[in-house]
Amino acid sequence: MLYLFLGIAVLLLIVVIAAANFLINTSIRRQPPLPPHDPETLPPFWQDYIARNNAALAALDTLPHEVLTLNAHDGVSLRARFFPIAGNGSGQDTVIVVHGYRSSAGDFAMMIPWYRAQNFNVLVAENRAHGGSAGDFVGFGALDRIDCAAWCRLLAERMPDRAIFLHGISMGAATVTLTACHPLPPQVKGVIADCGYSSAVAEFRHVMHSTMHIPRAVSALLMPVASLFCRLRAGYFFGDADPLRALAHAHLPILFVHGGKDDYVPTEMAYRLYDACPTDKALLIVDDATHGVSYAIDPSRYEAAMRAFYAKHRPADEGAS
Repeated sequence: MLYLFLGIAVLLLIVVIAAANFLINTSIRRQPPLPPHDPETLPPFWQDYIARNNAALAALDTLPHEVLTLNAHDGVSLRARFFPIAGNGSGQDTVIVVHGYRSSAGDFAMMIPWYRAQNFNVLVAENRAHGGSAGDFVGFGALDRIDCAAWCRLLAERMPDRAIFLHGISMGAATVTLTACHPLPPQVKGVIADCGYSSAVAEFRHVMHSTMHIPRAVSALLMPVASLFCRLRAGYFFGDADPLRALAHAHLPILFVHGGKDDYVPTEMAYRLYDACPTDKALLIVDDATHGVSYAIDPSRYEAAMRAFYAKHRPADEGAS
């Protein structure tokens, strides 16, 4: 009986280690961008969304911009595109936009014209292990918060008299929320976090249960092992990407945005983050929006929320023209 018990325990350990390794290789290791959908197979909203977003991306690519690079704290080369309003952008405030997991500037393509109309330069950061940035492993906010702070320092040195804001979507929202709890230059004035998760562990467990149909008890057993593998291979524990816990140290105002029908990053996470935030805060729930499409669903309410946020926290001399 003892040998049977030991055999089952060893087999279970092997299965857990194999599953954890699979999770790291498929979720943390650099992956190609998500393949485009065939619009003809999608509902009308998504067909329209893809068409509008592709047009916005094409328009963005025609704007004058500068490619910026910096070396992260661990030597990874990071890339961003800087879209100034005029000249070198030194006369305007800047928003740093941070995209989501396996995504790109497309997360903000439809929103950037609004920012430009409000006289903001836009720095489109490319997360490590995404796009033109180097890196073999995705940071899930744990490493990206340090990268985002580095972009803040670069802009503060370049434009010391102008304000900087951060705006992230999905994993980018977790990144900017974590960054708001990180030491930053005084030029950084506020954060907008759209559909961010409360923690990487909670998000992994939710996806494993809702999409992969893995029992919660199994995911609870798997996560500590996968987190250890992540630390050994990527340099961080999953628990390092915990915006909910980090918010106790937040020192910037935050506007939280979330879709009311988001089943990828559950809407309840937005309420938990909002309740935990100790700084000046606001919350916008776009009732009919699923994950990452709140602006596309209701641009008027989204813009009104941003306008109110910036009216309160942006220096008075740099409003819309």
